[in-house]
Amino acid sequence: MNSVEIYRTNYFRVKDLSAFKAWVGRFSTDETLIVHRDEDAGLVAIQDDSGEGIPTTYCDEAWTDEGDDLEEFDFLGELGMHLQPGQVAIVMSSCHQGMRYVGGWAGAINADGESVGIALDDIHQLAEKLGDAETRCEW
Repeated sequence: MNSVEIYRTNYFRVKDLSAFKAWVGRFSTDETLIVHRDEDAGLVAIQDDSGEGIPTTYCDEAWTDEGDDLEEFDFLGELGMHLQPGQVAIVMSSCHQGMRYVGGWAGAINADGESVGIALDDIHQLAEKLGDAETRCEW
């Protein structure tokens, strides 16, 4: 059974809409990934329900059918570089593999590169403070 992950962001303002679109194009050819709330103001969001999840690699500009090399990248870190000063991008992701497990993650980054993140799985550590949570939410 395959794992399925979806993600989306809040709406935020970018410094250069063309550069932002080019960046998204490095890891996706699906133009529906960028959602405009106000294109003139540069207010955009990213959403992806393909099931592939938050990208961790993209192809370089020399993409060919002969030995295509994928580069690893920091999605959240690179997203922050596109933000206008004072803006914060929030990314929320959820995943599941049938009913075997359910997971999720959220992170936020500002234009200065400062970031925070949380994982849904952290609830197990928090629950220990309440009593005996013998098993995890998985099988």
